[in-house]
Amino acid sequence: TPELSKEAAGIVIWSLNQNAECYRIWEKAYLDNLEASVAVLRRLSEDWKQHSAKLTTLDPLRETVKNFRNKNEKAMSNGADAVRQSLFQEADKYCKHISGKLSRGHGCLKALAFLVVAFAVGAAVVTPNIDPSDWSKLSEAIGTADWDKLSEALSTADWNKLSKVFSS
Repeated sequence: TPELSKEAAGIVIWSLNQNAECYRIWEKAYLDNLEASVAVLRRLSEDWKQHSAKLTTLDPLRETVKNFRNKNEKAMSNGADAVRQSLFQEADKYCKHISGKLSRGHGCLKALAFLVVAFAVGAAVVTPNIDPSDWSKLSEAIGTADWDKLSEALSTADWNKLSKVFSS
């Protein structure tokens, strides 16, 4: 039943978060249990915000999804029967979605770092004769920023939270 499948997928996701070794076990069982793997990938993909917040590290998931995509591609090019071909396509769809979610975090951090550097360079070029008291005001504003909130905002790419970091 769909509810039982959803519950089983939830247990697998919980296990993945408890022990990174479970990712390797899942990789070994992937091809033999493709239908169950699709259910887990679907659940991860559809409930990404909920599950990604609970994952202690994303690196094992990133590597596993990359390996699944390679397996899917290889299997689809080998011309499996229609039912398995459909399962590989569905699995690959969810793998692509999860891969996109996993790569966005690094892109946001890089973009933010670039913006901070660009802002600093721009400020230095535009205002080379700035009054020292203005620099101390800027330093004070940065010093009062809530860095825990900044970290949380960056990890979730929540721009509303990010804008509140320096305003609190």
